[in-house]
Amino acid sequence: MDKEIFIKTYVEIETQIFVKADKNKLLNTFITSLKSKNFSLSLNDIADCINYLQKEKIVIRQPLYLDVFYPILTSEIDKSNIEAIKLLIRLIESNSSLQKLQNDNKFSVWQLLQQGLKLSPNDKELLKQYEEKQRSYFEYTLHELPTGVLFDANAATIEECEDLLKELTKYKEVCEKLGVDNGELTAKCTFYYSAYKIYLTVYKNYNGFGEYLDKGGS
Repeated sequence: MDKEIFIKTYVEIETQIFVKADKNKLLNTFITSLKSKNFSLSLNDIADCINYLQKEKIVIRQPLYLDVFYPILTSEIDKSNIEAIKLLIRLIESNSSLQKLQNDNKFSVWQLLQQGLKLSPNDKELLKQYEEKQRSYFEYTLHELPTGVLFDANAATIEECEDLLKELTKYKEVCEKLGVDNGELTAKCTFYYSAYKIYLTVYKNYNGFGEYLDKGGS
């Protein structure tokens, strides 16, 4: 079976079978038959399949992702293949539920971006995705002001404020590479991360971070 027959068969199952149970049964049978024939796609074939399916707005379902695409992509990622990293990011970004299907939980979008940028520090596509994700996260860390600064889902510790400041330095470097001006955000983050770090050392003297700021803390 070649790539064209493979994708044609999948598309027919996905678009012409309307009873969910029947669709799942046919898809599982199809994938099982591929395994029995040791069917495999090249990385370029997978890229072509993903491009076609996403262009036609055809869902990439669990068996196709886990049993056909994912093993090949992860094998190539382990070989430091930057294109495989980008493809897996695309898949997870287009359907976040796919990441939950990974039995090994080996890759997240964030891990993939970091790995990709280590391999290719000036890759514009990866830099842009990194900038967008970091900008969103930095904005999130401040959304409960003046109560405090967040780190993940909890209030930041002193050490985590230091980590945020370090990440902010990296983010500024990425913005420079992209020619993106986020000076207002980075200045705001620098101020509040630094202020909250100091506040945590003297918090007993204040009725919350808001009072600390009102009294001139910085």
